[in-house]
Amino acid sequence: MVDLNLVRPYTQVDRAAAEALLGDARPLDAPESHVHVADDGIALWLDPPVGGDEPYLGPVLCPAGPGRRFYELVLACAKDALQRGYRRGYFKIKDPALLRVLQATFRIEPVAAGWLPESGRPAEWDVHVDLVDAIEQLRGVIQRLGGTA
Repeated sequence: MVDLNLVRPYTQVDRAAAEALLGDARPLDAPESHVHVADDGIALWLDPPVGGDEPYLGPVLCPAGPGRRFYELVLACAKDALQRGYRRGYFKIKDPALLRVLQATFRIEPVAAGWLPESGRPAEWDVHVDLVDAIEQLRGVIQRLGGTA
């Protein structure tokens, strides 16, 4: 299980640190935002628009980059979305290096979602996931990294 003393739902006590990481307070105040924090990172997920059925998972900001805390923050968001009744979710990746890390770590199927006109290369990728499967994969990775999930 994720140590809730380390990764926890956002409260007003976390506001200054959360604003510093996000660079913007608007996501903290938006009714569709669900925010999870740790002393060294923040992640959020957004309710889908009216008529939609997939919440948007992201962004995840962890200065140390992909690693145990990063994945614990993602896990907290995925579990929260599942507990609120969602079965699927999606996230976007704009960084090709992060995409390579995630593809090497998880079973995901990214789909190019935008193209750079000057090179014809993808500008970003959408990744749609089954939340139960994502949670199981995240738990496995966190355990391999020395955590408990």
